[in-house]
Amino acid sequence: MRCVVEEMELANEGEALPAYLSLNSYSWVGGSPDALGFVPYGVTGVFPNSGPFEGYTDILITGKGFSEEIAHRAKCRFGVEADYAIVDAEVVDYTKLVCRSPSDFKLPATAEEAISVPIGISFNDEEFKPWTQDLHRFRFYTQPVIVEANPDEVAIGKMAEIFVFTDGESKFFEPVPTGKETMDQYGIMCSFEDFGTSMGMYVNDTTVMCVSPRISGDPSDYGRETVTVSVAMNGQDYNEIKSYAEVTFVGTGTNTKVFTWIIGCLLLALLLLGLFSLCFAFYQFLSLKNRPRKNRPHTMNIRDTQGAQSRASLGLRGPSAAASRAASRARPNYI
Repeated sequence: MRCVVEEMELANEGEALPAYLSLNSYSWVGGSPDALGFVPYGVTGVFPNSGPFEGYTDILITGKGFSEEIAHRAKCRFGVEADYAIVDAEVVDYTKLVCRSPSDFKLPATAEEAISVPIGISFNDEEFKPWTQDLHRFRFYTQPVIVEANPDEVAIGKMAEIFVFTDGESKFFEPVPTGKETMDQYGIMCSFEDFGTSMGMYVNDTTVMCVSPRISGDPSDYGRETVTVSVAMNGQDYNEIKSYAEVTFVGTGTNTKVFTWIIGCLLLALLLLGLFSLCFAFYQFLSLKNRPRKNRPHTMNIRDTQGAQSRASLGLRGPSAAASRAASRARPNYI
């Protein structure tokens, strides 16, 4: 027997909806003591509800009925019956699961630069048509190309409104609220690289207004720092690759990057010099160790030296006494 329910209330964790069965429309079976309990699952929110066509946007889906018993079969589907993409999902707890937008969802030929498709979840086999059906949508869009920021120079320590502009061909769009639940972190956000992020506001198709980020420290700690500003229409996926707009933050101090670069070069030079000295000393040590030893030099008899000096001081010439004795020993005796 197959039962089809158009809409039902979601149950809290640990609870179940009682199920009753009737074959004649008035005699119902079920309830106590052998009650049949059914735990439905459903979606109450999708955050963010948009992402670029490139995919890989992490999507948080809130709802109820995401129990541990069926968590291993969790999936998300983007699209309709005739054209859709399915990805795996991961259950966080009974009310939350996370999935990632597909990277192979193609923009239809008749569509504009953005298209909204139904998004549903499932914990069952395809034959049971398990996908949730509600009003939640996910919007695929093309990342806008940012070409200009005005003003392009901002003083550190002062709040400023910075307007960024597209190239005219690509467009911004105004984010659509996603159901009753609200999560502010998924609105338009602006990124200023190392200086952090700030909230943005949609102005029109080609303009978004960004508030200058709050920069820690004192203005005297900074010199002139130029960064690229990028925008995330869903608060998550920034278009760094397609942004050519730059903003220079001006502090009252010196340019720390120049001094950092100079100090780094000096330290590197000292390191190379130390390595060179170490290698040279090691080479000298090996050279001395492998050098062949020379024969010990001849040492003159101290007595001969003293005798020669004495004879020289008396003005005598001839061999020394030691030499005469040596010669007499060498002369043969004749009888």
